[in-house]
Amino acid sequence: MKAHSTALLLLIPAFAHTQDLTVSQTFGTGGDILLNLTPGYFESGSEHALTPDGKVLIGGFCYIGGGPNTFHTTFVRFDPTCGNLDTSLAGVGYVQRTFEGRTILRGLAVQQDNKIVGCGMIAPDNGGSGQWPGVFRLKPDGDVDSTFNGTGYHRLTFAGSGGMFYGVFVAPDSTITCVGAGGNKIGAYRFLHDGTLDTTFSADGAAWLDLPSYDTGVGCGLVLPDSSIISMDLMYSGGGNSRVITMAKFHYNGDIDSTFGVNGLATTSIYGSPTTGLPGTRLHAVLQPDGKILVSSIGDGNVNFSMARFLPNGGIDITYGSNGLSLVSDPSVRGEGIVLLADGSTYQFGNNGTNGLILKRDMNGQVDTGFGTNGFFTTPTGDPNGRTLHSGVLLPDGRLIGHGGSHQSLYVTSLNTDAAADALPVISINGNELSSTGTGTFQWFLNGQIITGATGSTFTPTQNGEYTVTMTVSADCEFTSDPYNLLNVGVSELAGSAIHIANNPVTDLLVVLNNGGALRYELLSIDGKRISTGQLHGGRNEIDMDGTASGIYLLRTELHGSIATQRIVKQ
Repeated sequence: MKAHSTALLLLIPAFAHTQDLTVSQTFGTGGDILLNLTPGYFESGSEHALTPDGKVLIGGFCYIGGGPNTFHTTFVRFDPTCGNLDTSLAGVGYVQRTFEGRTILRGLAVQQDNKIVGCGMIAPDNGGSGQWPGVFRLKPDGDVDSTFNGTGYHRLTFAGSGGMFYGVFVAPDSTITCVGAGGNKIGAYRFLHDGTLDTTFSADGAAWLDLPSYDTGVGCGLVLPDSSIISMDLMYSGGGNSRVITMAKFHYNGDIDSTFGVNGLATTSIYGSPTTGLPGTRLHAVLQPDGKILVSSIGDGNVNFSMARFLPNGGIDITYGSNGLSLVSDPSVRGEGIVLLADGSTYQFGNNGTNGLILKRDMNGQVDTGFGTNGFFTTPTGDPNGRTLHSGVLLPDGRLIGHGGSHQSLYVTSLNTDAAADALPVISINGNELSSTGTGTFQWFLNGQIITGATGSTFTPTQNGEYTVTMTVSADCEFTSDPYNLLNVGVSELAGSAIHIANNPVTDLLVVLNNGGALRYELLSIDGKRISTGQLHGGRNEIDMDGTASGIYLLRTELHGSIATQRIVKQ
């Protein structure tokens, strides 16, 4: 199996309303990638980006306890069709990086030159006063790009009060915008391509607004088509599960958009918004084509799978779900990232403590109960310690890449609504034709030798032997079927021979008349499996076929030094 690249398109296909997802068998191992890169410690992929050449980049971070008490970032790059790691990244397809003593990844982007931009928190150690927002850049091969701010990273306080960056966006003009919050401030910073602050943005590279309360550091952000910026976070509001989602909007030059919310700041109380404390946990937001904003999160208590929709002016959209909020009242599940489909429906990713979950809602925020089981697709798991999905990305060809963690491994899975499209090649017989499952181009082989011109998903054999077929998804992604032993080519009734079938089709007893001497026989299924064997004596012989399935069978005998095969039909 080799890697395959898919060109990145802008148009995203929609899945039909009730189509279920299946795990792609042509991806990774059984549909999954599992990488245990830091044995003994939890590592998870929380962020994603698509590269200009069509690969998928997953980013995350790992906490190492004990003496180090530190975090490092992790990046994995792979082809989206077969899941093969892209070895141009650090020679193995993945890389881990730490800036200063402690680095947490919260946002990920890829430049047009394939350089990797990450943001989050950078600190010299675990001291609280040193937990500052940071942005960094890696070369396409994973090495630190020292042309970025001279060191590969830029670490600075958020409005003088520490904080965190939790979203990074690369603009066509090569500037880099990071949204974030710190203390009681929320806003954005913009950097030039070389990693220095862009002083054309709010005069000094930073724009922010005051919060009525302290942020929780689990925010996200958006850059809109007009290049304006929305930074969002949540704040605690009293006790229980009440939280306030806060959004601040700025024009491209850093000025406050006073038409948004109240003087640029929109605050909305949402019952069941997320709490802090889980690796990778944060708000997730996507922009609808009509300018409305969907925000999903992990919730507290009985409202863990929640999603809200906001109007372009920052107000809650009461037409969505119930008064603007769609939630699932189940304390055993937790929801996180969003994928928006072309028909306005959504997937929300999460877990139930054991398996990864994907919840589907329609465009109005109602759970699509025809999807999966009561709206939930549950990923298979082979890990007794459980799996989670933090988020996912919908590819132009319709495949869905989900990513998260499986105990101590970074976990990626490929899903599709068309099981046949991602099936492995398996040969079966249909009448006189051999056919293969799967989608791609095919090449048939007989006894290990190529069959010239046999390049379709079906093939009509002219001789017995061991057949295999190779299915090619691309020049770098191919799979070979298990062998299929064909035995029934050229079968006839052998008129005039010593053996005659008295009843064909057969119900319970196969009656064989032998006009010659005793000889051995084998009764085989059409795929070559032996059903029974014995001797045919002179005269009438009965072979018990009661209990065998209906279908075609083969009676093979040795007659006058040669093998003869006759076709039997079991009713």
